[in-house]
Order: sequence, then C-alpha cells, then structure tokens
Amino acid sequence: MKVNELIAQARETVAGSTPRYIDINVAAENARQGIEDMAFSRVGQAMEQAILGAQSVLKSTCEEYIEALYVDDDIKIAIRSDKAYLEQGYAPREMMEDLLSSPKAKISADGDRYVKVPIGGKPTKDIRTVIGKKASDLFTKGSGKASNTTLADMTKSMQNLSNQAPPVLDGPSKLEFRVVSEKQDQSWKYKPEQPWVHPGFSGVNQLDAINAQLEADMKQDAMYLVKAEVDKMRR
Repeated sequence: MKVNELIAQARETVAGSTPRYIDINVAAENARQGIEDMAFSRVGQAMEQAILGAQSVLKSTCEEYIEALYVDDDIKIAIRSDKAYLEQGYAPREMMEDLLSSPKAKISADGDRYVKVPIGGKPTKDIRTVIGKKASDLFTKGSGKASNTTLADMTKSMQNLSNQAPPVLDGPSKLEFRVVSEKQDQSWKYKPEQPWVHPGFSGVNQLDAINAQLEADMKQDAMYLVKAEVDKMRR
C-alpha cells in the first residue's frame, strides 16, 4: 500500500465524523509528512522482524535470505525471485540425475558416469555486514520521503540489530568429497532419508504474516494521524 493510498483511505475513514466546516482534504494533507514518517518507521520494524525470523530458522543460507530482502513500491517486505525458495520452501527431490549430468561428471574406464561431490567447506557467513547493508538500503528507499529524524532513528535501530547479531553465523567446515556413480544401487531413489535425495525444506514462511500486520498497523496509524489534524482544526 503506497503512502497516497494510506492517506486517501484514512481521509475517507475520518470524513464521516468530521464537522462540515473542516476541510478534510486539508487535514489529510497536513498529516502527509507524519504518515510518511510512520510508514517508513513501520517498514523498518517489519524488516527487523524478517531478519530475526530468518536467523531463527536458517543456518548456512541465512545471509542469502537477508541479502535478498527489499522494500517494494507498495511498502512491503519482499524477497528477490532467485531466493524466493528460501521463503516458500521446496519439496524433496532426487539429485543423482542432476549430479551425473553436471559438466564436472566424468566417464570411468567401464564407461559409467561419475562425479565427485564436495561436501562441507562452506565459507563463514558475515551476518553483521549484510544487516548493515539493509540499513543502507532502507535509508536510500526513504530518502526524499521520510524526515531525516525518522531515517536516522530507523538506521540506528538497524545498526543496533546488526551489533547484536553473531559476527559469524557458520564457521567453515571440513571439505570432503563423495562419489556418485551410475553403478550405485538406485533402489533408494524415492526414499528421502537416503543419500543423494534432498529431504526438501518447509521454508521460512513469514513474509505474508509480516506484511499483513504491517499494512494493518499503517492503516490504523494513518487514520489516527489524520484524525489528530482534524482535531487541531476544531473550533
């Protein structure tokens, strides 16, 4: 929901209880800056909630999830399409065919395809840096709309969240290699608990709820801000 829509809806809600001698359009326009400040303050809080939710659910992919979050033009928390699977989840899948069709696959002396698959050895995840970048993104999104005070408060809050996060979410693990080959018994192919079958992931599944609460809060706050301007204009 864009700021203009928030203002229009608040104006319509308050108009019914506004005396005729008060110009509701003037009151709504007087509330514009307050509503813009409120909206970006609320969206900053929603972004923090999304970051904390990711930290509580994800491990090695937490940094990727947070980095992919952004505020869309409707003032909602969204996630880039290439990382949406972390939010939405995915079903179990058999990986053997994909691994053997990889460009890294080789042909054995017996004519069978095989590939060495690296396990572990993931780099450390600098969670503080990526949260700090979200603070910068929010500031840029709000520049020219929200007041400097609101932007400064929002940035400070995000920086505090960054300082509270563990500097390293996952340390590097020992790198090992496993071999997958066409020779292997495939009787386990559709059993998710067996090797080379990814068990799937239920997803973080939080953005719908976060955005629903964000919209409800912004609508209510916008109404109160317009009503406050109307009250100032009463005789």
